[in-house]
Amino acid sequence: MSRVRRIPFHPFLFGVYAILALLAHNISQVNINIAIRSLVIVSLSALIALIVVRLIVKDWHKAAIIVSILVVFFFTYGHLYSTFEDVAIFGFVIGRHRFLLLIWLVIFLLGSWWAIKSNDKRFVITYVLNIIAVVALIFPIFQIINYRLETSLSFQKEPKDFNNGWEFQGIVDLQISDEGIPPDIYYIILDMYVRDDVLMEVFHYDNSPFLNSLIEEGFFIARCSQSNYQDTPLSIASSLNLNYLETFAQELIDKEMDHYQIEPFVDGSTVRRELSNLGYTIVNVESGFFLTEWKDADMYLQRQEKTVLQSLAIGGLNEFESMLLYSTAGMLLNEVRTLRSQVLIPLFDQSYIERRNQILYALDSLDTIATSPGPKFVFVHIVVPHPPFVFGPDGEYFPRTTPLTLNLDMEDRYWDRYIEGYTGQVIFLNKRLLVAIQN
Repeated sequence: MSRVRRIPFHPFLFGVYAILALLAHNISQVNINIAIRSLVIVSLSALIALIVVRLIVKDWHKAAIIVSILVVFFFTYGHLYSTFEDVAIFGFVIGRHRFLLLIWLVIFLLGSWWAIKSNDKRFVITYVLNIIAVVALIFPIFQIINYRLETSLSFQKEPKDFNNGWEFQGIVDLQISDEGIPPDIYYIILDMYVRDDVLMEVFHYDNSPFLNSLIEEGFFIARCSQSNYQDTPLSIASSLNLNYLETFAQELIDKEMDHYQIEPFVDGSTVRRELSNLGYTIVNVESGFFLTEWKDADMYLQRQEKTVLQSLAIGGLNEFESMLLYSTAGMLLNEVRTLRSQVLIPLFDQSYIERRNQILYALDSLDTIATSPGPKFVFVHIVVPHPPFVFGPDGEYFPRTTPLTLNLDMEDRYWDRYIEGYTGQVIFLNKRLLVAIQN
């Protein structure tokens, strides 16, 4: 207990907690490595702040209390702003930075004054804050470790034998004719690309010119088609196994399993296995979504992959860092558009720029794949026109002020802007696809 009383380490733990809490909340969507740089920067920042404040107040314990107050305020500001952004009292909107910052400043100054005056109580306060920080840190760490253990166990399980019951379903083993070379098979998923009637009724966009061009190229358009499942992972698991999930993986639906637990049903799918057995070359392209990236495919196309060290040392904010920044007082940097020069855009918008580059690479890869020898099964997952919206009708890019997320484009939460962003990506995608098909 005396050691805990003597060492004021709580400022570091409070900073680490803020990062791990966000990581734990999104652990099924991101890799742990994505948070390493944030942990290093926050820890160093807390250390520098602690040293500077120590030089001012002449006491490590008082300095640590002040820095902890600063850390807590910094990491909770974004959440507070989001809570009160649209709250009005008697017509007066209180969720404005100028008001919240003033309130925050007053509370911080009062807290700092209290810390400076806590001569006899500073050891007790240090002890209490250390305990609070340690206990708080236990929860996200447990959540992360528990998730990793569950996913590691799921990876050890082999996919079920999907051939069982095929005869009952009327599905027979695939066979190749001895005459000629079997045709190439392309399975290209344009994520969240809605039907033409929905585009017209909801988005007020006529997509018939694009569909007519496809028909002229020999495509069949399934009118009024509907997805059997709400989420992309479930739909892909079903289509790649030529069956409904209810017949071979009911647990995916009942237990709402996350993406890592769905992976064996996609990576070891019936379509991939059967076509591989028939001599098809399995071709896959980097998608930015690990579930549809078959890195062990016969031909896997990807951009040059950065090492962990390169990711830490170079580049702008990744998607996790962008989300973390937006949930803190750092959101002020995103909101002040006039300060976002062309030099700063690559730093703040790196996750969006990276997403654009990945999608453009996937589209460009279609030409590369076409020239490779067959027969081949090409599985390409292009996550557009799914938000976030990073392409205009002509492929142009526009600076962003909110973090990248695949759940909802935070900058286009208003319907008119959503329509504009979505249709813009549809128009751009249509142009690129027609060029790829004709080539």
